[in-house]
Amino acid sequence: MKITIIDKKEDEEDEIIVKCSELDESLLELINSFKKGTAKLSFYQGSKIVFVDETDIYYFESVENRVFAYTESEVYEIKLKLYELEEKNILILIISGQIKLFLLILIKLFLFLLLLEDVLKQL
Repeated sequence: MKITIIDKKEDEEDEIIVKCSELDESLLELINSFKKGTAKLSFYQGSKIVFVDETDIYYFESVENRVFAYTESEVYEIKLKLYELEEKNILILIISGQIKLFLLILIKLFLFLLLLEDVLKQL
């Protein structure tokens, strides 16, 4: 795949042109993500560039002027600073997703404790 980036004039609109022999599933997914504004973030893992969905990220960490993203099983480096991630509302989305998960766990724990209390009363 070849990617060409061309500087535009000030009065021109941003434009993406897809030139291909056929639209396969991965190209359609990429086009839809641009339309929805939900493109995956690009990270570095060694010498590779990897695209990761922001919902898979557990947290970010800044170490020695480098920013890392942690998923369930992988660690990726991103070239953005933490404040840049926050400006793009990426940190807020991830934090809100983690809070929802935490609240769900708390609710399940509360229901379990109520059930346990009922069982103990019967003994």
